[in-house]
Amino acid sequence: MLHNQKLNFLYIVVGFIAMLILTSASPIFKVNSAWDANMMFTIGKSLWNGMLPYKDLFDQRGPLIYFMHSIAALISYKSFLGIYIFESIALSIDLIYTHKIVNLFFKNKIAQLVVFLIIPIIFNSYFFENGDLPEELITPMIIVMIYHSLQYSIDKMPKRIYILQAAFVGIAFWTKYTLVAPWIGFFGYIFIYFLMHKDYKKIFQLIINFMTGFAIITVPIIIFYWINKALSDLFYVYFYLNLNYYHKNSFTFINVIKNIIMFPLAGKENAIIAILFIIGIVYVLINYKKINNIALILTTLLTNLIVIMGASNNYRYYMVGLSAYLLFFILTIANFANNLSIHLTKLKVGIYILICLGMCTITNNSLSLAIKQFYGNNIFQIKYANLINKDQQKTLLNYGNLDVGIYTVAGIVPHNKYFAQINMTAYKKVHNSQLEYLKNKNNEFVELTEPKDAPNNFNIEAIPYLKQHYRLINTTNSSFENSDFINKLYKLKY
Repeated sequence: MLHNQKLNFLYIVVGFIAMLILTSASPIFKVNSAWDANMMFTIGKSLWNGMLPYKDLFDQRGPLIYFMHSIAALISYKSFLGIYIFESIALSIDLIYTHKIVNLFFKNKIAQLVVFLIIPIIFNSYFFENGDLPEELITPMIIVMIYHSLQYSIDKMPKRIYILQAAFVGIAFWTKYTLVAPWIGFFGYIFIYFLMHKDYKKIFQLIINFMTGFAIITVPIIIFYWINKALSDLFYVYFYLNLNYYHKNSFTFINVIKNIIMFPLAGKENAIIAILFIIGIVYVLINYKKINNIALILTTLLTNLIVIMGASNNYRYYMVGLSAYLLFFILTIANFANNLSIHLTKLKVGIYILICLGMCTITNNSLSLAIKQFYGNNIFQIKYANLINKDQQKTLLNYGNLDVGIYTVAGIVPHNKYFAQINMTAYKKVHNSQLEYLKNKNNEFVELTEPKDAPNNFNIEAIPYLKQHYRLINTTNSSFENSDFINKLYKLKY
C-alpha cells in the first residue's frame, strides 16, 4: 500500500487521467464543441488583443471566468489544453481534500480508498455534461470549506481560515455570484453563533477577516476595470442585466419547495442522486457527534439548495454546485469499507483505481463522444476554420447562437461586440446588433446554426440580409447535447 506522503501525487496523476475521459476540454477531443465553453474561451483569449469583457465583447458571466480562460489561451490558443489542466488540478484538489475528510473519520486504508469513488459519482454526464463549468471550479473550494468546518470547532477556528473562506467568496462572487450561496450559510451560522454567545469581539474579528479575504479578490478586479474605464460596463452587464434579463428568473420559496419535491421525480438520474444525498445526510446526522460542526455544514448545504432550487429556471449543471455534499455518501461507503480486512498491495490499489476510472465511462459519456469525433471526418468547426483561414479577411460573425467553436479552431477573435447570441434573449440589443452587422456587411463570413426540425425566429429574420449580401458556401449537419443542427457558412458577395 502507498504511504500517505505519496497519496497527493497519486491523486494528481489520477486527476489528470480522469479528466481525459470526463471533459470535452480533454486533448483526446479534436474539437470542444461546447457552446458555453467556447464563449468563455473566445472572450478570454481576446483579452490579449486589448478587448475587455462587457465593454468590447458581450457576455454575462463573471470576470474571473474570462481571466482564467485568458491564462488558458497562453497555454494553447487554438485548443482547450489549458482548461483541461485547470480542470485536472481542480479534480486533484477534490480528491486530496476528500481524503483529508475521510481521514478525520477513518484511519483504515481501505476506507480511505473510497475517495476515488467521487470521480464516477460526482462527474456524471447528467450534471457534468461537457465540463468547463464555473460550478465545477468552485467545487474544490466547497470541499475545503467542509473540511475546515469538520476540522475546527467554531470557537477555535483560526482567523486565517476566515480570510481564506472569504477569499473563496470573492472568487465565487466574481465567477458567478449565485455560487456564494454555501458561504452565506457558513459565515451566517458563525455570526449567529457568536451573537448568541454575546462574543462581540469575535464578531468584529469575523467581519474584519471577511472583508480582508473578500477584498483580496475584489480590489484588483475593481482597479483593473477602473483603469481601463470599463467599471460601468462591468456593473451594468454583470449585475443589472443578469438580475433583470437573464431568463427573467423569479426567485420564490414556493419554487424552492416545488423544485425539491419535483427533482427526484424528474427522471431516474435525479432519483439516484436524491437517494445518495439522503443516505449520506442521514448517516452523518446519526454518526457525527459534534453538533455545531455538522449544523454549520448542513446550513451551507441549505443555503446552497435554496439558491439553486429557488429560481424558476434551472439547468442540470446547477447541480454541480451541490455535488460536493455527496461526500456524506462517500463517508457512508467508507464506514462499510472500514470493517473490511484486506491485505492491500500496489497492484490491488491500481486495479481498484482502474475500476473507478472504468466506471466513469458508464456514468459519463465524454469518452464515447471523443471516440465518435475521432473517427468522424465531418467536424464543421475544422472545415469552416480551414475555409476562413484561406481568406485574407478572417472576420466571422457567429450569428443567432452561442459560440459554436469556430473562433477557437480558426484562432481568430471577433471584431464585433455582439459576436454571438447569449442566454439572455430578452435583451434585444444583442439580436438587433447582429442584424445590423449583417445589414452593414461587417464580416467576411457568417456562421448560422439552426435546429434541424425548424429554424428559430432569429435565423428567419436574418434571411433577407443573407440573401442580399452573402452566398452560402457550405452546409454541415452536427449534433450537440442530444439535439441535431444544421450549420451553414456564408461568405460575403463582391
